[in-house]
Amino acid sequence: MQATGFYNALPYLVGTVAMLVGGAMSDRFKNQRRFIFAIAILVAAASLALIIKVPSMELALLLQCVTALFLFLSQGIFWGIVVDILPTDQMATGSSVVNCLGSIAGVISPIVIGKLLDISGGSYATTFTYLAICLVLAGIIVPTLRTKTA
Repeated sequence: MQATGFYNALPYLVGTVAMLVGGAMSDRFKNQRRFIFAIAILVAAASLALIIKVPSMELALLLQCVTALFLFLSQGIFWGIVVDILPTDQMATGSSVVNCLGSIAGVISPIVIGKLLDISGGSYATTFTYLAICLVLAGIIVPTLRTKTA
């Protein structure tokens, strides 16, 4: 049980460090934020998609850690992009709206994933594919956003 707890926590440990690194990268490479975000999110999508066909639990754990690394790295960069997009006088309202939409997605996503599991007969490959597609869409859309610094 103790080993299981450690293995379950490992991707989040990796992700925690990656989020801090992402924030630092966001500050350091301000003009390239959107593109660094896109690369990170696309790598996360690829590693998430690869989990579907892994032959071993060890490789699945490694890919979960890679996914967490790049997904959380992108989260550290994300709020810098929000700051770049929103007008200064609308920063609090805009950030609240972005956060609210994220919360709504957090409510809807489990429902969508549940439906996908029902439709696919319980195949997690379908849900992982759906999540990877969502990440790819984010990786394509974010670099096209107009920012105040671009």
